[in-house]
Amino acid sequence: MHVVERVVFEKAYAAAALNAELQKYAQLSSREGAFATELVYTSLRCRRALEARLVEHCPRGLPKDRVIRTALIVAGAQILVLDRATVPVAVDAAVTRVRATRGAQMAGFVNALLRKLASGPPLDLANALRMNVPDWLLVRLRAAVGDAEADALLGVAREQVHATAV
Repeated sequence: MHVVERVVFEKAYAAAALNAELQKYAQLSSREGAFATELVYTSLRCRRALEARLVEHCPRGLPKDRVIRTALIVAGAQILVLDRATVPVAVDAAVTRVRATRGAQMAGFVNALLRKLASGPPLDLANALRMNVPDWLLVRLRAAVGDAEADALLGVAREQVHATAV
C-alpha cells in the first residue's frame, strides 16, 4: 500500500518506489514480490475505475485521507480485478492498516465499504484500463492509430486482459 500511496499522493515514480520497497524486504520470496508488483500496478492502472466503483457505495464521496483512500484502492484492486486474491485477506489488510493509523471508527468504515464492494460484480479490466487514461488522450490516440492499436498500446489487447495473482 505504501508504494501506491507514494505514487498517488507524492507523484513518485511507480517503478522506483516499488523497487525501493522490495529492496527493504529482501526476505520476500519471488512469488510474494511478483504479487506485490502486480498489486501495485493493477491498483495504479485501474485507479479511476476502482474509485468510481467505490464512490457508488459512498454517497458523501471518498475520504480525502491518503491512508484510507490508498487502502480502499489497493483492496479494491484485489477484490474486483485480481482473480485469485481473496476478499477476506484484502479486507483484513486494509482494515488493519487503517485501524493502526486512523483508529477503529475509520477501520469500521473501510470494512463496511469493502464488503459492499465485494458483493458486486468484478471490474471489466479492459474498460478499467481505458477509464484510467485521460479522455482527451484516448480520443487523440484512437484518432491517430485506430481503436485496436490504441487498445494494444494501453495494454488492453485481449490476450493481455487476464489479471491473476501470482
